[in-house]
Amino acid sequence: MRWLRRRGSHGGDETVFGVLAEYGIPLDMSPGDPQAALTTGVAKAGIYQAHVAIGEGQLSEALAHLDAVLSDPAMRHPAHAEVAAAALALRGRAHEANGQPISARLAYEQAVALNPSCRRAAAGLTRLP
Repeated sequence: MRWLRRRGSHGGDETVFGVLAEYGIPLDMSPGDPQAALTTGVAKAGIYQAHVAIGEGQLSEALAHLDAVLSDPAMRHPAHAEVAAAALALRGRAHEANGQPISARLAYEQAVALNPSCRRAAAGLTRLP
């Protein structure tokens, strides 16, 4: 179950919760609306799986996970903006790692538009020419 817990080569917290926190995704554990909990839970799992895939150089696998997250119509709801922005920031990271700076920039810009405090997307934009 590689997606539950990993220790990163950089020494960071590679648990699901650590990665989600790194991307600014709130760890809302309140019961709230069951449908929203399911939607965001599935999205968070996809984001984590994409993060792991990028770390392993499996960029097409990462993009497939992110496409699944972002194709969910619920991700367009403002309540899910932070989760969608994190997925877009990871999409930018995958494109950047794949040598596609134009696609990376577009994904980073979309992430910042959804969530201006998305640090990962802002950092990606500063790295690109």
